[in-house]
Amino acid sequence: MSGDGKGGYTGLSGGTTSSLGFLPAVFFETNQDVVKQSYYPNLYEVARMLKLNPNAKLYVIGYTDYRSTEKYNHDLGMRRANAVVYALTKYFSVNPNQLVSQTQGENQPLTMLKSMNALAANRRVQFETSSNAPVI
Repeated sequence: MSGDGKGGYTGLSGGTTSSLGFLPAVFFETNQDVVKQSYYPNLYEVARMLKLNPNAKLYVIGYTDYRSTEKYNHDLGMRRANAVVYALTKYFSVNPNQLVSQTQGENQPLTMLKSMNALAANRRVQFETSSNAPVI
């Protein structure tokens, strides 16, 4: 786990703390935007929090590691965010009006290390509530 600079924490087994509580992150394989079923329990928790807070708006933010071009990583981050939004709405019946897809691409890495494990930490989707979401 590592600090997110906002008083929360995140990591490979973690997520982000928010006004809705703890929201677990979703991680991706290199160059992939498919949500693995092993992350569905995480998405269930996110969906449960949103259903308990129907007026909440959640920013779904896609990230990548540094490899590839900035434009490609920007697009890949958005595809990852959209894949998570799709899963939340289709499989967990979350109101799509509560979700906003965003991307940070390769910006805001969790780590600057270059090992494969470190790179894996940067390939993620995190959730932020409207009060602490980054401005894109």
